[in-house]
Amino acid sequence: MPAIVDYECPSENMFRNACINRLHLPAMLATIASMNNTPRKTLDAIFSSPTPRNLEWARMESLFVALGCIVIEGNGSRVRFELGGVVGTFHRPHPVKEAKPYQVRDAKLFLTEAGVKP
Repeated sequence: MPAIVDYECPSENMFRNACINRLHLPAMLATIASMNNTPRKTLDAIFSSPTPRNLEWARMESLFVALGCIVIEGNGSRVRFELGGVVGTFHRPHPVKEAKPYQVRDAKLFLTEAGVKP
């Protein structure tokens, strides 16, 4: 992974995520390029329009793990994913296995903030 040596992050908190994302961008691009077909299709589905209503939660969770997210289990069905300093908080859907459209939109926002694009 090529390192960015001459870039200094500002000390303000509002620029923290932008700095972290910029430092992790080469690794993120390499991860996306080396993904199998299933996570790549899931990524395309998340960023598709209109928002899919039949996307399985397990596929979304597998995509997050394939991208290198740290999984933080919470109480009950709550789960958090951390990627490049950006934290996304979700509730696993139950009793159905499909993610609801608002969860897919939240996943899209989380991935966008983390610097992931299809």
